[in-house]
Amino acid sequence: AGSETKQWEEMSNFLNQVSDVVRDKREKTQNITLRAVGGCSSFGEPSSVSTATSIVSNCIEPEGCLFCDKFRIHVDEIDIRKLLSCRYCVSKTAHLAGDQEMYQKLIHPILNRIEVIITEIAKHNKDLLEKIRYEVDEEGELESYWRRKLEMFMELGVVI
Repeated sequence: AGSETKQWEEMSNFLNQVSDVVRDKREKTQNITLRAVGGCSSFGEPSSVSTATSIVSNCIEPEGCLFCDKFRIHVDEIDIRKLLSCRYCVSKTAHLAGDQEMYQKLIHPILNRIEVIITEIAKHNKDLLEKIRYEVDEEGELESYWRRKLEMFMELGVVI
């Protein structure tokens, strides 16, 4: 029901917000709190990037970080592996959401948000992204936090 101008404005804001998430160099952002999926520029002060998602921004769950405007990720092996490891674990445990409605409400937004961020990372260093994507998806070389999380689910018999 909005105008074309409003649509362009909203799309520009969205793309600018995504580009703010991805950082080229780690030394440019010294005041970043390290998190399971990347970093936080203002830990303890979550603020949602969108009201259109059912995922609440918070400083407790890793997926809450993904939807916070304070979330930052560096285009380096450390943060890319964290993000892709998160995606891997979410995909492996997606069946725990139960029915399709819960999947659409909880899992789908997380995977979509990760894909948006991955697309932005690819603009900065596609070769590194593809290398780490292969290592995570094909060889199972997850970041340590996510490896432990997946091992816990495997021990519980939830993931095979």
